Amino acid sequence: MEIKTMDIQKTHRVTALLDSRATGLFLNSEFVKHHGLTMQLLPKPIPVLNINGKPHKADTISSVVDLILCYQNHALPSPVWASRI
Repeated sequence: MEIKTMDIQKTHRVTALLDSRATGLFLNSEFVKHHGLTMQLLPKPIPVLNINGKPHKADTISSVVDLILCYQNHALPSPVWASRI
């Protein structure tokens, strides 16, 4: 799978874990920083909840990265939440 940045069209090949029960798309914030991807800060952080409804101790979601997800002949523009979880 590849991800392509929407701002400068930089492409990265990644191995992805797909989880059909997740409520969104997530990317490790350290990966984002390491590869210099452009993050946009959210006006208000989003709390991360565990499956039992309790707040996750590690992080909140405070930024988003606009990417194009590419797999085989398909491309999907997607906002991806950056988090340490």
